[in-house]
Amino acid sequence: MIEPFVKRIVHNYFGLIFQIFVAFVTTLVFIRTIGISGYAIMGITFSFLEVVFLFDIPFFLALVRFNRASLMQDMALFSRMVNTLLMMVLLSGFAIAIMLIPVIYFLSKLIYHDVSLLAYFGIGLLIIQLLRIIKFLNELVRANEHETIVQRANTMFIALEFVIVLCLLFILKLGVLSIFLSTLIARAVQLMILIHSIKKKRIVHFQPYFSKVLFMKALKESAFQNHLTRILRGLLFS
Repeated sequence: MIEPFVKRIVHNYFGLIFQIFVAFVTTLVFIRTIGISGYAIMGITFSFLEVVFLFDIPFFLALVRFNRASLMQDMALFSRMVNTLLMMVLLSGFAIAIMLIPVIYFLSKLIYHDVSLLAYFGIGLLIIQLLRIIKFLNELVRANEHETIVQRANTMFIALEFVIVLCLLFILKLGVLSIFLSTLIARAVQLMILIHSIKKKRIVHFQPYFSKVLFMKALKESAFQNHLTRILRGLLFS
């Protein structure tokens, strides 16, 4: 029992060290290459989208409560619950994107007076949607005690993003757009790795399914308990 726990701690530790190292190196490269103005575009775009990300409903407690171990006698219920929550993530992501289109236009055109921000906001919005799905799948994997899958996919994302952004910056000379495109591509690859690993481990069988009863059950019993607290804490300290 202790050995898997220690293994997860070690994976988390080395993954964090690798992430900090790459972040430090890329920050130096970005500042020298895209300049302060390019960094400002990144800050404006991702700061706004990070606030949007705060309102995402946290399903981790629900996934822990309704994991494979607790529902071993009813794997069909486990599959229905996971697919219901995943479908909610996808549907809410589509709704969020539609609602944010006029907001993004308003910010770009009337607040910052820079129409070029529309492209960055658009790519950023796609990245946020990928992140929401990745976050859910990471929580699903962790709730079922497969931390190594998360760390491998995350390490691949960091390494791939670093390679792509260098190619786009120094070979194609795309400037600040390189950062947005490299993140988008690397996140898409990370998502594919996660899906492949989940299928390989047979954690759950993905299929189109949604149950209002199961969603409300997960929302009331687990997700909503820390949702408002998470929003307030994020808005105050982010």
